[in-house]
Amino acid sequence: MVEPLGARLINMDCVAVAGHGIRKGNSSQHTKPQCLTAYRTTGTILVNMAGKRIVNETGTDAKLVDAMSKAGRVFMLMDEAAFDAYTSSAIQRKYFTAADKEQWLKENGTGVTAFAHGDSLKEVTGRVGMDAEGLEKTFEAYKSYAAKGADPEFGRKVTVALSDNGPYYLVEQCLRYSTTFGGVQINKKLQVLKKTGKRSKAYMPQANWSAACSASIFLRRVSAGQ
Repeated sequence: MVEPLGARLINMDCVAVAGHGIRKGNSSQHTKPQCLTAYRTTGTILVNMAGKRIVNETGTDAKLVDAMSKAGRVFMLMDEAAFDAYTSSAIQRKYFTAADKEQWLKENGTGVTAFAHGDSLKEVTGRVGMDAEGLEKTFEAYKSYAAKGADPEFGRKVTVALSDNGPYYLVEQCLRYSTTFGGVQINKKLQVLKKTGKRSKAYMPQANWSAACSASIFLRRVSAGQ
């Protein structure tokens, strides 16, 4: 629409990659507010298939994406209270439905959206093929961090541990396309530029038109074709 009038478009093939996503059908759905609430108010931790934590779960988006991109499959480990709070908030926000939740629990880690559950750590790890011994060691280590109020591994602010009693839940997390970076190029005065580099008087930039200026908060910017 703007190209025929000479506006310069940049970064049209680039998107931002973020974490806090669950697979949903053939796409992904973010549940970032629910994830952060779980990490900040419960003993929820993020672990890989070896049952080990990979990052400060309450740290920056960039560090989370970097860790997830190197870790393979990763899961949030939650106890029943954390899982109930996470899912009820997500349902209220319409990120998924109560029927979705029940279906995913029925599939118990075998479907596209992995909501695995079990009465013990050993049982829940068996649902997804995770190292049970590794997760049990991580569980005990994090419990000791909560008792001391310090996380020597990643520096997370620790206030509470997961319950010693099941059931436990493993909710798979995935990287997701968060937003696009493309749009019209603007100068420091927020004026639209022409392909020649000069100001265009034909347009005033709108938020969704101009190329993203928040790239510094994302670790990775990748081609939309990747």
